[in-house]
Amino acid sequence: MADMMKAGAPLFSTNFLYNGVKRIRDSSMDYFGDRTTDADRLHMRQTLLASHHNVALILLHGAKPMLNVNRVSPYADSGFFTGAYDAAKLDKWIYLSKELVSVGLYPFYFMFGDDSPEIASAFEKKPAAVDQFIQGMAGIFYKYAAGFALGLEINEWCRNASLVNHYGTILAKAAVRPDGYPILVGNHETGGSWKYSTQSWTMCTLLQYGFGKSKKGTATPSTMTKLTKACIKATHKHVIACEYSMNGESKEADAAARAALGAGASACFNGMRR
Repeated sequence: MADMMKAGAPLFSTNFLYNGVKRIRDSSMDYFGDRTTDADRLHMRQTLLASHHNVALILLHGAKPMLNVNRVSPYADSGFFTGAYDAAKLDKWIYLSKELVSVGLYPFYFMFGDDSPEIASAFEKKPAAVDQFIQGMAGIFYKYAAGFALGLEINEWCRNASLVNHYGTILAKAAVRPDGYPILVGNHETGGSWKYSTQSWTMCTLLQYGFGKSKKGTATPSTMTKLTKACIKATHKHVIACEYSMNGESKEADAAARAALGAGASACFNGMRR
């Protein structure tokens, strides 16, 4: 999927924020969540396919993906860096990934979520465990991946640039196919920020624009244009318009996405009518 980023290649798209995110099923980031049901997942797939999307954003480890009722952890006790993986849970995640690919939805995995103090602490205090997690997850899921991001809004919970560079480099080295072809690896930060995207491990910025002040909670086309151009100029890397609407199925989200594409973005991850 990384070759889809080349100039002239087809656009790929998704939307991970539906309906103002009132339920678990309104965001694919919860796809592997402990409380996410198969009915929720079916709804997510059907919703994405109905909009002709071909990517699903999925979190691999976090305390609260989109709603404060869920947890995503591959460990046996659903804890954080606690040692043994839950083999049955990982088998399920692999099955779910294969299922997505079989219907034309390629996972874009986020290694770590935001708002997880345990993960932020582990970045500082358990580097070997974090390294092992990144290498292990990339080694399992590279077969299905459209790409990987190191963390959701990572600049908010890890302000140590050298640590981010270390873990990002670990991810970039692990996200490689057996034939040596690299898989897309990106950086996601809070609204209007891309400071870690200048680090050499990043191939792209998954850019957050903010949600504007409209009733649809969507960034304006002028904001999309301005930030997309500024990010490309500052980083000299691809931009994926990642977060710009709380209602990615709306006409406002479509207008925002098209503005980003017109300004040079390579893809849209928060809604677009195709």
